[in-house]
Amino acid sequence: MAALAFSACGGSARPDHHAGHTSSVTRTTGGATDFSLLRGSLVWMRQYSPESLMWQTVSVFSTGRAELTTLIGEIAGAERRPFRISPRQVTRLRRLLAVSRAAKIPVQHDLRATLYTLHVSGRTSVILQGTIPTRMKPLVGFLTGLMSAYCC
Repeated sequence: MAALAFSACGGSARPDHHAGHTSSVTRTTGGATDFSLLRGSLVWMRQYSPESLMWQTVSVFSTGRAELTTLIGEIAGAERRPFRISPRQVTRLRRLLAVSRAAKIPVQHDLRATLYTLHVSGRTSVILQGTIPTRMKPLVGFLTGLMSAYCC
């Protein structure tokens, strides 16, 4: 598995607020539940800060259904927030995924940097920690934008 990292995500995923948006929150009983969102998702990304010990995971499905899981410290009790993105955002996400597939992933580590694990449907997962390839910056920026928009 290729390893790479970046310290800044760039980009934006400003949500389109519409009637389908939900702000309900559930708590998981552990991190394993979160991995169930990887199966069947269009894209799944986990962001972990070694400095704050906070991790967030966002899963987006082709229907626009999405879910954000946030946890600081331990695995038990992670908050899961379901939400929806618009068909326009799903189309944009698909374009970003297509561009990111051509990215060359160098092997480098910066253990002080934020750690990202990215899984795209039908592809091998990628670990990013340090410098992010230019072709992947818009995708990671979009997904971290969703994390910011629907967090806490």
